[in-house]
Parts: sequence; C-alpha cells; structure tokens
Amino acid sequence: MKSKKYYFNLAKNSRTALAQNIKSAAFSPDGEKIAYYFYDGRLAEGNISISNPDGSGFENIFKTRIQGLRVLWPENGIIIFYSGAGENQSAFSISPEGKNLKRLTGEELITRLESDGAKKIIQNAGISA
Repeated sequence: MKSKKYYFNLAKNSRTALAQNIKSAAFSPDGEKIAYYFYDGRLAEGNISISNPDGSGFENIFKTRIQGLRVLWPENGIIIFYSGAGENQSAFSISPEGKNLKRLTGEELITRLESDGAKKIIQNAGISA
C-alpha cells in the first residue's frame, strides 16, 4: 500500500492530497513554495519542479531520468537534489528558475548543508546531530 502525501494548511484547517508520483519535497526558506521530485516509473522519467504548497501553479525546472532523488531547499536561490550515498552519490544545485545547474562536490554539498537555512530545516524537523 502506497502512503499518501498531503499539504496541511493549518490557517484554513484544510488538507490537499499531493500527486502520488511526488517522491521527495522541500519547502522554500520562506515557506511560500515547495520544490519536489516527481518521478513517473511507467515512463522512467522525472522532474524537479516548484509549486505552491498545495501543488497548484507547478513549473518543471529540470528534467531527469535519475531515480531516487532527494530534494533540499536550504537557502534562497538554491535548490539541491542528490541521489545515492558514499562513492555513488551525485549532488547538484539549481536556481528556482531552473538556471545555473551545477554538479556539487562532496565538500560543496556539506558546506551547503551546514548553512544557516539548512540548520533551521534540520532543527525544525527535530533531528539532532
């Protein structure tokens, strides 16, 4: 059984079901948008996309065939997506407008994840280092 993903709007006391093909999502630092990895297994293709938190107004910013990506939005202007672990890990950054795609080295990824924005994400998720 697949688990469903929802966007909960506490101010309006409502919830919106998100597409089942959304595999990983992250809020923008201001909470106004989400970046997500949408993967269609039937077509073996996916997208990194941004939208409003309820899924409306989506825009595909990067097309990919890589499976199992994770998405982070640690600071304004930078979305990070990565796959794998250890020696097989690949990480990239891209702007929310779909520009400035850059492959990140392990050191660059760690630097981005140690930014103040990323630390807030980790703290808000209740993860302790």
